Amino acid sequence: QPWVGFEFETGYASNDAMRKCLGYCWDSFDNVTFDGEGEGQHYSEVTFAPANLSSFVDQSAPAAQYMKFLSDNREMTYNSGESAIGTHVNISLPVMRDHTQQTAQMLYNITPTLNRSLGTLSNDNNLEFFGRERLYAGFFLNSDNHNNSWFEGKLFRTTYNYAQYQKYIRVSRGLVKAI
Repeated sequence: QPWVGFEFETGYASNDAMRKCLGYCWDSFDNVTFDGEGEGQHYSEVTFAPANLSSFVDQSAPAAQYMKFLSDNREMTYNSGESAIGTHVNISLPVMRDHTQQTAQMLYNITPTLNRSLGTLSNDNNLEFFGRERLYAGFFLNSDNHNNSWFEGKLFRTTYNYAQYQKYIRVSRGLVKAI
């Protein structure tokens, strides 16, 4: 199956709210990391390991569950309205795992095509699909030293609204199909 992972640059209403939210995440999910990116005075980027795309559709993926938790506890979150705060999607197809040099070249050719396609969207489309009028970045092809690659899309505005996050899932599914 395709794998999808999310990195959420998050903000929290207070230090105590951040401690509770990140504590819930730490206690509830495996293979999650935290770093110093986000919004407001109390922030963290929360990065989830990739999961099967189907687990986002059935809402069992840890990243989806954390977004549901934040949506249900929105009083603990902080949204500055700043458009540069983002949620990044990481996409890996089976062909991208332990691949050949020929496959790597094909993947490098897909990246600019994805970015040119994004560039054709209007600000209204961007707001609908990505939660912001102007995209922060675009797609990058990443790889490790084991011939595994994945596309990272720095696309979405971080949201604390689960219905909006579900739109991001639908867009991510469409991107998987396009790739």
